[in-house]
Amino acid sequence: MTRSHRLQPTSTWLVAQAAAWVACILLLSSPTADAAEGMFRLDELPIAALKKAGLLTSAERLLELSRSVVRVAHGGSGSFVSGAGLIVTNYHVAYGCLVRLDSMKAHHGLVQRGFLARERSAELHCPGYDLLVVQRVVDVTAEVKTALAPKMSWSARFEAIRLKKQAIVDRCQASKRYICSVAAMDGGRA
Repeated sequence: MTRSHRLQPTSTWLVAQAAAWVACILLLSSPTADAAEGMFRLDELPIAALKKAGLLTSAERLLELSRSVVRVAHGGSGSFVSGAGLIVTNYHVAYGCLVRLDSMKAHHGLVQRGFLARERSAELHCPGYDLLVVQRVVDVTAEVKTALAPKMSWSARFEAIRLKKQAIVDRCQASKRYICSVAAMDGGRA
């Protein structure tokens, strides 16, 4: 015959539960932060809030500095750190390049031993990596919304937005001078 019994909570367990509830209540009831938080388009930086928080540079200089940001390969980011085009990025962004180079006979072992180019002519090129530099940011929300009609199904809405975004990209790339993209900012909530 098996006997079962109910465990009684200990005082330590009760204190831990109470502390957890107090922490949750404090987190949920705390006032919002004063700092400007979130992601901002480069042409909509909250300059006044940044100045109030202690920013010492001008809005023009911030836009100028934004040109140092690059998109590496397929979505990673990096920054120019020299006028000669030297870029710094995270290891996980460069890893694909390192593995491709390591698979070549001339560079076998590169991932384990690393590499330092003592002069520019000795630099290794990353096969299959592109660097994209932001030239301009334009808000196309109103134009995308012209594709929408009242009471569209979700699938029709999705397709209308997709087609409108593609038309904007095609128009932008017609000159063949730029690679353009339309990105949903803030989760596309506009």
